Formats: sequence, structure tokens, C-alpha cells
Amino acid sequence: MDMRGGVSLYLRLLGGFEIRTADGRDLTPPGRKLRALAACLALSPPKGWSREQLSALLWGDRDERQARASLRQALAEIRRAFGEPAVVLADRETITLDLTAIKVDAIEFEQLAAAGELERAAELYGGDLLVGLTLPEGGFADWLVVERTRLHDLAIEVLARLVASQSGEIAIKTAQRLLQFDPLREETHRALMRLYAGAGQRGQALRQFQICRDWLQRELGVHPELETEQLYREIQSPIAAAAVATERRGQPSVAIMPFDYLSGARDDYFVDRVVGEITSASGSPVKIARVGITPGLIAGLIAIVLIGVGALYAFMAWRDRGSGPPLAETPSLAVLPFANLSGDPGEEYFADGITDDLITDLAKLSGLVVIARNSVFAYKGRPGILRDVARDLDVRYVVEGSVRRSADRIHVNANLIDTATGDHLLVKEFDRNASDVFAIEEEVVRHIVEALGVWPTGSEQEQLARPPTANLEAYDYYLRGEQAARTGLLREALQLYTKATMLDLAFADAYAADARTAVDIWRNVFDDILPGPVARKRAYEKAGRALELNPESSRPYAILAGLQVVDRRYEEALVSARRAVALGPSDSEAHAVLSLVLTFSGRHADAVAAIESAQKFNPNLSMSERQVAGMAFLLHGDYVRAIETLERARAEALRGEVGISGLLAAAYARAGRLSEARAVAAEARRTTPLISIELWRVQYAHFRNGQDLERVLDAMREAGIPQWPFDFRGDDRDRLKGEDISRLALGRTWRGQTEAGESALLQFGRDGKTAFRTPTQIVTGTAFVDRDMLCEQSENVLLGRPRCGPVYRRTHGAGEPAYTYANAFTVFHFSPVE
Repeated sequence: MDMRGGVSLYLRLLGGFEIRTADGRDLTPPGRKLRALAACLALSPPKGWSREQLSALLWGDRDERQARASLRQALAEIRRAFGEPAVVLADRETITLDLTAIKVDAIEFEQLAAAGELERAAELYGGDLLVGLTLPEGGFADWLVVERTRLHDLAIEVLARLVASQSGEIAIKTAQRLLQFDPLREETHRALMRLYAGAGQRGQALRQFQICRDWLQRELGVHPELETEQLYREIQSPIAAAAVATERRGQPSVAIMPFDYLSGARDDYFVDRVVGEITSASGSPVKIARVGITPGLIAGLIAIVLIGVGALYAFMAWRDRGSGPPLAETPSLAVLPFANLSGDPGEEYFADGITDDLITDLAKLSGLVVIARNSVFAYKGRPGILRDVARDLDVRYVVEGSVRRSADRIHVNANLIDTATGDHLLVKEFDRNASDVFAIEEEVVRHIVEALGVWPTGSEQEQLARPPTANLEAYDYYLRGEQAARTGLLREALQLYTKATMLDLAFADAYAADARTAVDIWRNVFDDILPGPVARKRAYEKAGRALELNPESSRPYAILAGLQVVDRRYEEALVSARRAVALGPSDSEAHAVLSLVLTFSGRHADAVAAIESAQKFNPNLSMSERQVAGMAFLLHGDYVRAIETLERARAEALRGEVGISGLLAAAYARAGRLSEARAVAAEARRTTPLISIELWRVQYAHFRNGQDLERVLDAMREAGIPQWPFDFRGDDRDRLKGEDISRLALGRTWRGQTEAGESALLQFGRDGKTAFRTPTQIVTGTAFVDRDMLCEQSENVLLGRPRCGPVYRRTHGAGEPAYTYANAFTVFHFSPVE
């Protein structure tokens, strides 16, 4: 960016974050909060930010006094980072930046777009706003989504206007860039098809239609518009394409036509020369002529297309033979687990890691369908016929191979097999130094895509060429961590990921794997490994760090999307999930997370389409992904598939799963199969006494549309899922009013036992603080009365959400509890003590 006009600092916000001086010195502050603050100041409202606004935006999780103190400290650090105290303009209430002393690329981009300087604006837009910068606080996240979307939409508008004003190769490059920003923009696909066709690249024009169709089907579950289909047919048929060109230019053109259909002299075409002979579908020879066309021939051409379509398609195949890859469906591929030939079972993790890396890299390519790890590893150690494997996984091609590591050498063998013909399209062996493992993986991927005729995009090529780490010891810890995570040793996995990132602070994949494991711990309430809030915070931080290091990685976006939707940040979650899918077109986890986000956002048809895409890439979905699928099918009204999916998920669950059992009972009830619904509910009550309507209500309170949640709960109720845990039922005549509960609880202690038979103590401070104690747990939090319900809230229980319930008087004898308190977490029989 130009630094003229007295500007001394340059702030880059598009595509990342960077502060540089006019002479090129880097002043970028290390902390995410400082970067976020600098960005907010640069893009402040016209009157600047108030201190209250900034405090709430960046420190909304703290009390007001702490937030203001944090803001003061951060402003001081920003001034030191800038080295220009006058750049930050602040009075007692308002803060902004002096934009005469600092140039901001996002602001200049908007100014250039408004002035119509489209090429300069497009050149300046280096990527979306603050790519890689994430904060768990909702205020900043909401602000960032709004600003990022606004600038992203403006970039699309700028590029679209440029495409319309350009021609030739320049227009093609601009349209390709526009599709990187918005791959679902159908009019851009059409423009690119026309540009390719106009440049004589008919094969590429037809392939662009396939790319458009695949994107729309995968992301939206829809077919291209009629206009796009019609354009495809025009380009597909040389005659129709010539007719269109003639009509548009109003002048003679040229087409290739079956010579036998040309009879006599006409004014609207002339035969230039016979250019070849092909065999028709019936086996007879057909001569092909080069024909000059005039505008009067258009109607006749349409009839000729209808009559001679068989011969024309035969000619197209003859003409295009050898001129490039076949215009077929997107190649589908499964990478089977590479065999460990080292003779040491302890090296199994390394062979699995090579397989994982190949799957991950190939899944980044939009031109391939790649089956996910969960499905292919079902064949590990199982000899099978490749055609059967291909049939089961619905793929055409299979990669199989082996790995042998000994001392400082590594030997890798990789074969690509066409299961339809049995042909080996690729047979490669590598015997290298062990330090060349990433180079070997890159070569294997390159040879595979070349053999299949797949061309990675520029950004995809960059990702494939990027090694995960330069530190082989860190890589080894990472692979061992992946093996530990797969086998359920989550604590050990976290330790191994930590060792990996300590050896390489820029190891993005290790941070992402750490975040994924933390989410598993948080979602499954493995508090013996990490308390829920700690696991959630760790997941946010590690995923954010992974994105800072590699903004083009799919997994961190998928992790953040799952966290964000639980936090009810729906638009942000949708952006993250769609970004995950765009970066990992064959990443089944990304598609499943997108389905999850769409389900809780109330977009059930789209959620079903997304989970169907996940199943395409992973026919053997994980248990948790089957639960996502079951919920999507249930809310979409497809009860048959919901039941089938949830039954399989329940069979694979290692222990009682409240979510799966409740959904399955609801699906049976909605399908009118009440006897089966009640059988599932009865089994759930037996194996998981805590299951209840209220537990589900709290755990799944992040439905954007409350009616969706009530539909599920009503079906569960019909199936026989109880309202309260342990099937507790109270008599309304014995229920306490809110003021009675307050008098009974405030400053007192309740002593008794839980329905599970544990002795328990619930203490209430006069300030509302609580402590619930049993021989096996201590839960601290706060309490309040809401209408006639006592509510408790603890950050360690049920996602930190309030759990409210009634208090009843009991008919009791001497020494027996006088009251019962029920909520989604427990049923507690007690008597108050001083």
C-alpha cells in the first residue's frame, strides 16, 4: 500500500492482521485481544467507540470494573506497539484512530470500490477481514461476522462488475477468483463457461458446468438453474453453439456438421470442406463437414441437432480423444489403510498416520470424492476383494500400499487401482531418508491426481505443498496423539499434542487435533480429564491458534462451528461450517457439522442435504454423526431414515446415550409406532435413570426456533420419556410457591439423599452461592428463584445453563426427609437444617 501523504503506519486487516511502518518494520502485536482492539478502532463508527462499547465488545465475560481496566491496559500496549501515541485518539469517553496517520487497507478498499476503481480495489482485497483471528467472546465475534460479511459482499460485487467489463484471459482469471469467494454464485459459473467457450476451451467450459453442478448439489442439494443447463447444452453441441454465436453476432460463423444431412445449395450455409469420417451408433460411416453458417440457418440447425444427435456426440468423442481428461463424473477414491511392514506392532501408528495424511490431503481437492477415514479403516487388517470394497464404499478407484520404517530409512509403496477394469494406474515405490516423509506424501498425492486427470486450484496446490511441520519429533508425537485419541485415551492424546506444539509452536494440525479432543471431552462430560468450562475454553483457544497458523485448514473451522452453535451464535457458526466445507470438500466431518448447525438453525431440508453429503464421503458415520443425522431426518419428517440411523447409533454407543435414546423414542412416536417408542423409552429409563424431558430441554436449549425443540419433546413425552429424572412425579397440591422456596433456602442447608441413594448436602449462602455435596462429587454455583421454581447454575454442569425445578412437601415419618427438590440434574429428598 502506498504510504504517501504523511502516513506513517500501514494496518492490514484483509486476509489477516499486520501493522508495518513506512520503512517496513513489523509492529504487529502478539496478543489476539490487542489485534482485535486495533481492528475495532480502525473500523470504528463515525463518532468512534465509547469505552463501555469496547469493554463489552472485548471483555464482556468480566465485570464492568475489570473490563475497563483491561481496556486501559490494552490501549497502553497498542500505543507502545504503534510507537505513535498520537495515532490513538481518546478522551474520557470516546476512542478512535487518527486515520490521517495510519492507512487501513479495508477502508481504502471501500473507498476505491465507491470511486469505481475496481481493478485497484480487487487487487487490494487480499482475503476476508481478520482471517484467523477468533475470540470466544460473543460481542466481538458478532461484530466481526457483520463487518466480515459486509466487506466480503462488497468484494463479490467488485469482482462481478470487473468480470462484466473484461474479456479474454483477464476476465477468466477474475471470474475464477470470484468463485473462490462465492462458489455458489451460479451466474459467475455461467460467465466463466461462456469465457472458456469463447476462448476455444470447450472442454474446460463443460467441466465448469460440472463444478457448478457439484457445488450446488453438495452445498444446497439443488440442481443448476435452467439457464445454466441450457448454456451447457449449447456448448456441448457444436451446432447449437454455432447457432448461438451466429444469433449474437448477426454474421456468418462456422460449425461442424454431419455431411449427409446437407443436401443441395442453400443461401444460409455453405460446405467448406469434409474434415473426417466417424461411425454412427448404427455402425454406418458418417462424413463430417466444416460448414459456414448465416443467420437464416438458426431454425434449421435446431432440427439438425435433433436428427443428428447420435452422430454429433460420436464426433465430439472422436474429436476430443487425446485432447485432455475425459469429461466424466468426479472421480471417487478410497485410500485403504497402508500395511505396516516394519515387523514392529509399535510402528502401526506411523503407517496409520501416512494413510491419514493422504486422505486429508486428497480430501482438500474439490475435483475428487474421497472416502473418510472412519469408513476405510473398517477394512484395516481385513483381506478383501477390491471390487467388493469399491462396491461397499461406492468408489471407482482404490489406493493401497505399505510402509516400512527402519532406523533412518522409510520405504513406501503406493498403488492406484481402477476397480472397474483391474488396471493399476499408478505403481510407485519410494526408498528415502525418514526425514523425507512429507515429500513422499506430496509425490504420492501428485501422482494420484495426475493419473485421475484432476487439476488442483491454486489455493489447493498451496495447501498440498505445505508440510504440516518441519520438526519430525513433533510430527511423531502428533501421530502418537492421533492414535491415542482414536483408542479413547484422551488424556494421553492431549499430552502428546502438547509435546508436539512445544517442539513446533507453528504446528497448526496439532493445535487443531488438541481442540477436537477437547471438544470430545467437553461434549461427553469427561470431567475426570478436564472440567467442562476448561475443555470448552481450550477448544476455542487451540482452534483459534490453528487458524492463525493456517487459515486454509478445514478442521478448525468445523470445530469452531460446533462450539458457536451451542453458544447460539448461529450466523457465525454457519459461516465457519460453510468455510470448513469449502476448504475440505470431501471432509465428512465438515459436512456433518454443517448439518448440525443447519439443524439447530431451523433449516431442516438443508441439514438433510448436508448430512447426505457427509454420508457420501463417509458411508460409515461415527456414532455422534449418526445422532446428528437422526436429528436432521426427524425434524425434516423423514421418520423411516431417522429410525434406521438412530437404531444403528444406539447399537454402537458404548454406554447409555441420553440424546440417542430420546431421539429414537421420539422418531418411533412420530412414525406412529408407539409400542416400539415405549419399549425404547422403557429401556432408556432402565439403563439411564437420569433421562428426562427436562434434561433434554436444558442440554438442547440452543435450538434457534423453540418450536423445533418442543416438537421433539412432545414426541418424547408421547413415547414415555419422563418429565423428571428417575421418573419422579410430584403432586401439585404439595408444591411450594416461590416465596416459600426462598424462605426455605436462603442462608440454610438442606440435608438428605438423592434418588440414586447417595447422602447429600445442599448449602445456600445469603448471597445466592451454593454448594452441593455427595460422597462422589462437589458442585458449586449460584441459585435463584424463578416464579415457583428453584434454579441452580454451575459452569461445570449442563453447559453452565440454569437447571430449574419444583420443590414439594412430602408425607413423611420421623427422621424422613420433609421435602423433595427435582431438576434436570438430580432428584433430592431433604430436610432443612440450621
